[in-house]
Amino acid sequence: MKLDHLRYFLAAASEGSFTAAGLKMHITPTSVGHAVNVLEGQLGTDLFVRKPSRGLTLTVDGQKLFQQCRQVLADLETLQDQFRGPADQFRGELIIGCQEALIWSLLPRTIRNLAERQPGLRVSMKTTSLDTNYEALEEGEIDVLITFRNDDAAPSSCEVTTLCRPEVCALMRKGHPLDTESETVKLDDLARYPQVMNNEPEAFDLAYNAYRALGYAPEVIFSSNVSSGAQALVGQGDAVSLRVVRSCSTVSPLGDPLTYKRIAGDFFRPCLVAAKVKSRTPGIRNKRDAFIEVCQELVTSGEMRDHLYY
Repeated sequence: MKLDHLRYFLAAASEGSFTAAGLKMHITPTSVGHAVNVLEGQLGTDLFVRKPSRGLTLTVDGQKLFQQCRQVLADLETLQDQFRGPADQFRGELIIGCQEALIWSLLPRTIRNLAERQPGLRVSMKTTSLDTNYEALEEGEIDVLITFRNDDAAPSSCEVTTLCRPEVCALMRKGHPLDTESETVKLDDLARYPQVMNNEPEAFDLAYNAYRALGYAPEVIFSSNVSSGAQALVGQGDAVSLRVVRSCSTVSPLGDPLTYKRIAGDFFRPCLVAAKVKSRTPGIRNKRDAFIEVCQELVTSGEMRDHLYY
């Protein structure tokens, strides 16, 4: 069984077609299909359901091979990295899972800085949700998870690095009744206005339970995990939105001026964490560590204060 055949199989499974896999691996679709056919012959089973109009779907056996293949190739990369030489260079692909707001804040800066040090490393991003992101990490869909958590708890299979504990802030339109000269706003005052909330359960509960603890049940007029949608709605009226990540731009997608206010008082602060599955070769630095190190540097240097209060 050839390693290249396993790599082509993984690409086909990830991309959902031989054509897309060929483009990703810089070979012809026919070569990808041939590699899969060889694997199916060697294993004596079908790995894909081939649907002309819908692409490729993994069979049950294909799903098993997909999970095992990712681990085998990850272990092989770790072994190869032990002999990478003094340049400390890594190769291959790194898949990062994160929430939507981090895709336009932390991740572009991290990828930029990492590319200068690791030109042979390809980085791609996948949006994850707060309630399933550790599952994506454990199931091998992503290599590193950057996420917000209400605590430091994580599965025993994962290693978590806390990057910072940012403050929750309030987003509102410029000229809102609460947009005074003060840099802060009280949660009691925010509760009097309609709310635009993140619809992910953990984020929604964090915001709504904070109001409930004070005896308020504010009206929620919209919920979404897309930052641009929240900005557009807030900019058009008196609604407010509790956010953790703020945009450098103070203009909504519709052109309305916006402002962010810190929340006065002892308000809960979530954890911004970076997580990876625990290595089978502890003590040996790998490409996942290299990525997390750059994230740490960006936070420690203060550069992320453009987007986070910490």
